[in-house]
Amino acid sequence: MPDLSRRSQCQTFEGNIGKGWKTDDSKNLYESMGESTKFLLAPPAKYTQVYDQVENANYNRGKPGDGPTFTYGTQVLYGRLSADIRAPQTGGAVTAMIFRSPASKDEIDFELLGTPDNAQTNYFWGKKIVYGENSAKHDGDVSGTFHRYTIDWSPDSMKWYIDGEMIREVTRDSTLVGGTFKYPATPSEVQFGLWDGSTEPGTSKWAQGPIDWKNNKDISMYVKNIVLECPY
Repeated sequence: MPDLSRRSQCQTFEGNIGKGWKTDDSKNLYESMGESTKFLLAPPAKYTQVYDQVENANYNRGKPGDGPTFTYGTQVLYGRLSADIRAPQTGGAVTAMIFRSPASKDEIDFELLGTPDNAQTNYFWGKKIVYGENSAKHDGDVSGTFHRYTIDWSPDSMKWYIDGEMIREVTRDSTLVGGTFKYPATPSEVQFGLWDGSTEPGTSKWAQGPIDWKNNKDISMYVKNIVLECPY
């Protein structure tokens, strides 16, 4: 079992993004809507859409569009994170809800994609990131209305829920490889973000992009009713 004496100070939270959250967004690409926070994705100044033969996919060559990421001020080691989220119905735009360790690069996340709508659940362990190895896809509405997403991260398992229904579970024991548990177990930041997944061929293909900036003038996601609990 992990050494729980090493757990970070876990500060619970209930509400919307505001005091206690920080962002590196310098363009103010967010707006308080009263009951929710609106995240905006702004287009790059210049880009060129290109076809990649290896990935058999189009992508936008150039800088990505700008979108905000918010980080809660206190790191946690294990916890239950929930929020009501409505993602944009735009291929290539990625809505993320994440536990992420700045030290070890461990990560547990929800990533929401539109056209066609689906939620992706994923986790990473260690600094050598292997994409796609621990991911799962869950078809269903993410952009038509708000849905409640929950990540329950305990010393023994990771569980993902949509609207109160568990859609996936990964136990710590199942991550044992060569005598090592490849299981996220380091203090992590809580983050919400909206980002442009169009600028690398493989990522653009995964994100259902690239973004068609000419016909998408308002790419936005909404988040509200955030609850961070520390039961472990």
